[in-house]
Amino acid sequence: VAGRTGEDLRMLDFLLKHHADAKAVDSSGMTPLTVAALSGNVDGVRRLALRDVRSLDKSLMLASAQGHTHCMETLIERGAYVNCRSHDNQTPLMYAAGKGHREAVQLLLRHHANRFALDEEDKTAADRAGAANHPALAILLRDSANLIPPNVPANNEFLPSLGRTAVGSDRAS
Repeated sequence: VAGRTGEDLRMLDFLLKHHADAKAVDSSGMTPLTVAALSGNVDGVRRLALRDVRSLDKSLMLASAQGHTHCMETLIERGAYVNCRSHDNQTPLMYAAGKGHREAVQLLLRHHANRFALDEEDKTAADRAGAANHPALAILLRDSANLIPPNVPANNEFLPSLGRTAVGSDRAS
């Protein structure tokens, strides 16, 4: 409960100081970290992320679905995998896109989220955005000009054959 809101950070600090189990799982499968991420409690996420690394990916999924970008950034910094998969094979990018969270989508793309990943229904994040009536977001995800986010070296390990010149020449055509 202490991970749920920012109002009770003193209680969370007290419990952690007195060796409360930060990895405890409630009856719905939630840990304090996943609850903090779902509710957008970035201070709770900061305090709990290093104590419960096994819940980082699930927490990123939940924060992405809610558009809690500050929590997402913290989770990624602490080691959450941006291309992790849910029980139905969706990624954080698919959740964010399907809910129309543009800033969350952009954050995930800056961290090299795979925009081409397919879920169990063979749908991409762009497909999910379009189906949820977020056409501008679907276009952003499909636009080849967005393949390489700004500030990423042209020789990055994820797209070794594409450079800024190649992408820039596509724009001019």
